[in-house]
Amino acid sequence: PYIKNYFENRDEVKSWLDKSGIYDNLLSTALNTNQTAQEQLDTGSSVVSNDNLKAGLNQTFTPSYVKQATEKAIDGAYGWLNGDTSTITFNIDTTTKKADFIANLSSTLEPQLATLPRCISAAQFDPSNPACLPPGVSAKQAADELATDAANQTSIFQQPISTQTVAQASDNSQSTT
Repeated sequence: PYIKNYFENRDEVKSWLDKSGIYDNLLSTALNTNQTAQEQLDTGSSVVSNDNLKAGLNQTFTPSYVKQATEKAIDGAYGWLNGDTSTITFNIDTTTKKADFIANLSSTLEPQLATLPRCISAAQFDPSNPACLPPGVSAKQAADELATDAANQTSIFQQPISTQTVAQASDNSQSTT
């Protein structure tokens, strides 16, 4: 009965998760173990590397944000379990964090780009593997552009995470296996 009572109380579950320290490592673990996330992070770029993207995401989606988002999902599940709703429902609007991610990633990229020599012409600049900075473009401007491109290619910033998007991702992964 104790275990049943423990799991029947959403606040107990939230407290247990909080005390476990899971929110400090949840995003990193998900990024390191989820194949879809790893594929999205693999840019093939020497500057916008997998590690730089993970750093930007970890700075953007802090443990307190991950906790808040997880608790929304828990509340959605408990609403269904308690019969308050006919389906599990939740909505976590990650799109609002896109500008923060761009700023965080840009601040990681800028020092690396600042060490690059100047390109002779703009045509020499390869955004996927920059070896030089285009004439008239600062390291900050290049970092902002590369960070914006990375954010635009990352699905977490395209639409909120919701019951619907999770179900679609699950359907897609099951149809490819």
